[in-house]
Amino acid sequence: MPGALEQKCPACGASVDVSDAEPLGRIACPQCGEKFRVERAFDHFVLLESLGVGGMGSVYKARDTRLDRLVALKLLRKDLSADPNEAARLQQEARLTASVNHPNVIHVYSSGTDHGQFYLVMELVEHGSLEDLIEHEKRVSEQQTLETGIQVARGLQAAHEKGLIHRDVKPANILFADAQTAKIGDFGLAMAAEEKGDARGEIWGTPYYVAPERLNNEPEDLRSDLFSLGATMFHAAAGCPPFEGETNSANALRELKKNPLDLAVVAPDISRPTTRIVNRMIAPDPAQRFASYAELIEQLERAHRKLLGLDKPSRRLRWILIGFALLAGIGIYFVANHMRLKNLSPAELAHRADAEALAALNGRYEDARRQLVAGKYDSARTAFARLEIDAKDRQPLLNWARLHRGLAAVLRGYSTQARTAFQEITTTGLFAKQGEDAALAKYFVDTARVLGAPAAVPTSAAAALNPKTVEAFSLFLFGAKDWQQSDFANGAAFFEQFIAASPGGNLKWINDYKPLAQKFLGDYRLYDEWKKKHEHDTTPAQISASLVALRDVAGKLQAHGALAEQLKSEQSKLEGQLGDQKKAGGATAPPSAVASSSKEKAIWDTALAAYRKQIGVYNFAGALAAIEKTPVTEAALKEQQTIATKKARWLIEWKQKLIVDLNRAAFSGTITDIGGVEYKATITAANETRVVTKLQYGVAELEWNKLSPKTLLAISNSFIAPGAADAADRRWRAAIFASETGQTEAARQLAEAAAKAKPEYRDQVRVLNLGAGATR
Repeated sequence: MPGALEQKCPACGASVDVSDAEPLGRIACPQCGEKFRVERAFDHFVLLESLGVGGMGSVYKARDTRLDRLVALKLLRKDLSADPNEAARLQQEARLTASVNHPNVIHVYSSGTDHGQFYLVMELVEHGSLEDLIEHEKRVSEQQTLETGIQVARGLQAAHEKGLIHRDVKPANILFADAQTAKIGDFGLAMAAEEKGDARGEIWGTPYYVAPERLNNEPEDLRSDLFSLGATMFHAAAGCPPFEGETNSANALRELKKNPLDLAVVAPDISRPTTRIVNRMIAPDPAQRFASYAELIEQLERAHRKLLGLDKPSRRLRWILIGFALLAGIGIYFVANHMRLKNLSPAELAHRADAEALAALNGRYEDARRQLVAGKYDSARTAFARLEIDAKDRQPLLNWARLHRGLAAVLRGYSTQARTAFQEITTTGLFAKQGEDAALAKYFVDTARVLGAPAAVPTSAAAALNPKTVEAFSLFLFGAKDWQQSDFANGAAFFEQFIAASPGGNLKWINDYKPLAQKFLGDYRLYDEWKKKHEHDTTPAQISASLVALRDVAGKLQAHGALAEQLKSEQSKLEGQLGDQKKAGGATAPPSAVASSSKEKAIWDTALAAYRKQIGVYNFAGALAAIEKTPVTEAALKEQQTIATKKARWLIEWKQKLIVDLNRAAFSGTITDIGGVEYKATITAANETRVVTKLQYGVAELEWNKLSPKTLLAISNSFIAPGAADAADRRWRAAIFASETGQTEAARQLAEAAAKAKPEYRDQVRVLNLGAGATR
């Protein structure tokens, strides 16, 4: 074939056409079946390894054979390269980025077209991104946050001087050339400063960092990039984004952007100058932000100097400080004289003052606890955060405040803030290793480690707790965590044991939380009773009654939180089923569909082909629709339809649960795409159509069908906690996915494990079509 790309099989020497294969992907030799890697060069750039893949194309590490240097090569997808508009867009990115020559901007060397694909050659930066650093360190030091912010601001200033707005500033686009040098990259969404904000016709970027004016289709300017940089610095310094909530809905994002978190509350240890600057950068109103990069950089550099102690006071300020010192000395003299008259030594008076200060802090702690018990989670969270600032190294009060701040965040549904609080405890470590405080110090670290882990807490953990000691409090903490992760049965089990616990003496305060546990437990009993009564409802009348009962349960909830969201989901699902049944009940099968068995079989075969096609792209709702309403009357076909419908519904549940898992806790590991290319990535979020993956050269939103079935099964299995109450159900749904995507042995193993834990699945194993002995 003219223009075909051929490569010799390393096993048999046969020439194999690799024209349509993904670069560096693995393909099988048609002669001997041996798999080998597809080698590829674009002009004089030889691809060495994959650095990541995105919706527009892929990024590779490559060698420039002319200059003998390593570069990053951004390759536009072949189908998009054929589109003049897309090729022009990438050429525009090359032109815009190449025009900015600054040490804090990723340099673009050249661009070209080869093998029918457009490519962009860039500076290779291999010391990771700010997002990598945040993931590894959880919180970046204030010093490094400021230094990175200053450098990125300088790079953005250089771009703005060329008339550019970046429009996608975020941690993943800030790369490190070495431990000290930060560079801003990926100008793929950049535009001229004079263009209107909606000129590109797209709302793109990670929701945490997009400026609010962009969501409102209002004009953008440098202050939009300032906002994104401020949100990025907030995330780095605090360990969490400045907005709680995970959504891509423009309306929901607009509401979030109106109320950014206060850095002083989330990270009370950050200095006031840095806090003031970052809070101003993320102000919802652009007019309240800095008016220029010069102003921002000057303020950031001043905060940096002050943090390092390099700011020396002026002569006037020194005289003011001397005056204060003299006044303080006079005050100390009179105090000392007063102490002498009262026969108290300075040490005794200092001890008395310290005791009074501690008593005041304890009073504030009790006030914050009362707010939490009363259900005022936001005000309690703020009170505990402020208390931490003043408690400093006063242990164990500091850790109790941290633990309660995390608890308030859990009860509010703010998982990121909760993890931050718990990680602060584990990072600090044991504040005492000997004496009577040693056991309490270990309790804090062990408990925070469990609470900060992504998985739900198995109920078996209760067996190791002594309900007559401080460990009784863990029963409530673990119950709250499981509840907010939608593991209501586990949460209820912990709450029951907590209510039965009997801590006494100086631990009686733990009993204050029992009324709150009772509310959660009461809500669960209402929900569980409804579910058991209506889980087998199938007719329109039964589903209607179920909906009425569900709405009644929702109206009686006392604790709300995750269960309220679950009830909304259940209601939506039932309303959908009821609507489908009403439509189906009013229609009759066409005469031609039932007149002849051969015609009916043909209709069914067509539906089954559509079903399999939708399964192949992980559109399980589409698969269900393809077969559910197909008019069949023959018993054998009817049975096939019933089985296929069951599998489609299980697959829908499997995908929905996986989406929840990925939004709750990221998956990191080796990912294989459909072309066989493997690369390291972290999946940080997902919705029905796409998964958000973090790669070395940025964040990409991939369609589900870009990932191999084996990869998706591995991700799904990673979230199954062996001791969890829903482990059997999750294994069963994963078995269905494995079976429908050709992973027979994996399906068999998962089905066996599910049936062993839940014998009811033995009766369902026939739907897997795995052969005899599948669930011995």
